Amino acid sequence: MLEELEKLQDELERLQTEYALEYDLSMAVRRLDEEINYWMECQEDD
Repeated sequence: MLEELEKLQDELERLQTEYALEYDLSMAVRRLDEEINYWMECQEDD
């Protein structure tokens, strides 16, 4: 029983790490998209 719980805990930690990385990646992509939009607008103003 204890071994099963340890396996589940390891799996949970792995999933949390995976989710955190995906979240960081999606936030980075969003920021990059905002930067690109900002620079595109600046180019149009010239």
